[in-house]
Amino acid sequence: MHIAAFVTDTRRAARLRGGLRELVTVEFCDHPRGLRPHLRTTPAQAVVMELRDRSGASTVQFLGTLRAEFPELPILAYSTVDRRGARDIFEAARAGASDVILCEYDDVGLVLARLVEHARTGATAAWAYRQLAEGVPPDLRRVLRHCLERTSAAAASVEQVAESLGVSRRTLVNRLAAAGLPAPSEVLGWCRVLHAARALEDAGRSTESVATALGFPSAAALRNMVRRYTGLQVGELRENGGAACVLHLLKQAIGRRQAGADAADAADAADAA
Repeated sequence: MHIAAFVTDTRRAARLRGGLRELVTVEFCDHPRGLRPHLRTTPAQAVVMELRDRSGASTVQFLGTLRAEFPELPILAYSTVDRRGARDIFEAARAGASDVILCEYDDVGLVLARLVEHARTGATAAWAYRQLAEGVPPDLRRVLRHCLERTSAAAASVEQVAESLGVSRRTLVNRLAAAGLPAPSEVLGWCRVLHAARALEDAGRSTESVATALGFPSAAALRNMVRRYTGLQVGELRENGGAACVLHLLKQAIGRRQAGADAADAADAADAA
């Protein structure tokens, strides 16, 4: 995984590099305006940007420009926690920052790695939702969003999704069935495979590291789940486009279910006539 960063303070840059050394490589730009040409030539999985340059001027305008040009890219604002930092964080959020790294608090070890991973999974969920929402009835799009945001085994249960939506498990199952959509357990499985596929797009990440990050009990469990849902081996999934491939297959699965439901409704109508 590769991250592009604008960080002026050498001590902070060292903390950032040290905190992410097990997860990513970090390439620093000398000025926030240098991030755009860098991202055009070197694909990055996230950006980390200090909210003040060396002269003390705000960099939020550059953050907004990046968000407009790279709408799917996780952008993490790197800020202090003093009064000016609080104001900068508010402005960064309005400009489209995905999350915030608080200097001296979040920029160490596992905390920093989890922030970066969370930003990336959030971006994947938002990207997939935009691609899938049109094929889902409006009253069930909230279900889809919840499922896409469940990336770990601990969170990916039908009961927890139903509870977060304020309905019973049976009600959730019935609503999806009535709309001709896959069962909620199947939707959750597809979503976990989607997040795994996005992470596996990084050639430097092993199946073992992705399985650990997403809460699979083992790399073998991840491989089995990928094969069960997509029919592909992990290596084949990488070669066929990763998350885009999974999204295509999920759309096909939803289409088949909806076509089957329409055919059943037509048969019932014919019988009634």
